[in-house]
Amino acid sequence: LPSILTYFILMRIAMSFIFSHIGFQYARDITKGDLSNYLHRPISYPMLKLCSEIGANSARTVIGILVYGAIIFFFSDLFEFHLSIRLIPLAFVSLLFGFLINYCLAAMMGMLSFWMTDSTRLIYIYFSLVTIFSGMAAPLDIFPKKIYAILQWTPFPYTFYLPVKFLMNSIPTGKIASNLGTQMLVLFLVSIVAYLMYTFGLKKYEAVGK
Repeated sequence: LPSILTYFILMRIAMSFIFSHIGFQYARDITKGDLSNYLHRPISYPMLKLCSEIGANSARTVIGILVYGAIIFFFSDLFEFHLSIRLIPLAFVSLLFGFLINYCLAAMMGMLSFWMTDSTRLIYIYFSLVTIFSGMAAPLDIFPKKIYAILQWTPFPYTFYLPVKFLMNSIPTGKIASNLGTQMLVLFLVSIVAYLMYTFGLKKYEAVGK
């Protein structure tokens, strides 16, 4: 029980930093033509949104740490923490990678509005999938082994589940480097796909009167 409770409270803290609604912003700006207001400026729209999201999520994380930290403090007997000092930097790196992967995936859902009238429904579907298969709803350890093995070939475990496992210090020492390397590879692949979608999407983009 303490392990499960620790997992879920750390997941809530991780979610405050990683979770992103950026897909709705992409979809709205593309559909309504507001993207045009950024294209003629000497700034990158994706980088502007990324920096804005990092700032908002960082503030939300501070609040989350204060709130959930108070819960941990007053009910410390219900939790167990084993994070070593040497793993703290790696845990922060994994959290950052998880945020960037989730940001790219959510943004990609919003970018589908380049080719569709409205991709909002697909964003909700993505949220449903990521809730189930990223460890937000339940630890992936309890999934059947075959399903767990299949999920390793998707980006979902590397958004929320892996950073929390780092925070819990429950990754075998011999697999720390490989897990972090895989997460980095997933980030590289989804960022390339997101970049290509944005590049080709701009060629389809139209905004009359903007």
